[in-house]
Amino acid sequence: FFKQKTAYEIRLSLVGSEMCIRDRGTSNFKERRRLFVKAMRHFKLKGKILIADREYIGRDWFKFLIDNEVDFVIRSKTNAYKADIDADPGKTLASMVKKVMRSSIADKAVRKAFTLNGMNLYIVVVKNHKKNAREPYLILITNIDQPAKKISEIYPVRWKIEHCFKHLKSNGFNLETINLKGTARQYLLMAVMVLAYTLSVLEGLKIYHTVAIKQYDKDQRQGKAESIFRAGINQLAQYCGTIVHFCEFITQQIKEAISGYRSANLLNV
Repeated sequence: FFKQKTAYEIRLSLVGSEMCIRDRGTSNFKERRRLFVKAMRHFKLKGKILIADREYIGRDWFKFLIDNEVDFVIRSKTNAYKADIDADPGKTLASMVKKVMRSSIADKAVRKAFTLNGMNLYIVVVKNHKKNAREPYLILITNIDQPAKKISEIYPVRWKIEHCFKHLKSNGFNLETINLKGTARQYLLMAVMVLAYTLSVLEGLKIYHTVAIKQYDKDQRQGKAESIFRAGINQLAQYCGTIVHFCEFITQQIKEAISGYRSANLLNV
């Protein structure tokens, strides 16, 4: 989730929840709605922006988000809703794609308003600024009445959750190698890992300015020698020498935490 009109981000990471069940990689509308109803009991999602990949489109889904005052920027499949887009006045979807692809601007973006089942939406076509990209352009669907450039700058925030998945599964906690049986145990394991990941990122942000700069010979660029997560987990390990030290660390973190998005249901947790 991306908080509208500011650079502050709120993420609700529900890894291992209904949205990831049965190894299908995606969810249907009923599963998403059930998950959101649960989430909205504890988090103020009105006015936030949901950023999602192209598996999470759907007329009923768009209507559910709009009815609950949740804005969205969702990547669309290439020809999804093409007839509805082309039926409204203005450029066709194909002509929008041609316009961005022939532009000399690396991240050219164009927008068009269209109506879908009575909903006022916008289609945004964005040129992929990466050279030789497998997908030369992206198509985004949103209900936010903002310039195309603004919408195109919101979507890349989604990639940060992919970083989370990578660290959880292979480049950090090696979740894929853990063969834990039992639903209750699996949920507890996911909760512990997401907590550890979050703490690692928070600690990494505190010390990231001290991380050394590394020269990458392959492309002659410079960058940090390690990621925010890697710097943070190394720092976090220093607090885990004993259970007493770790509990003291966690207690201090809770005292310093901002609880603006904590509901009354969570105050005593």
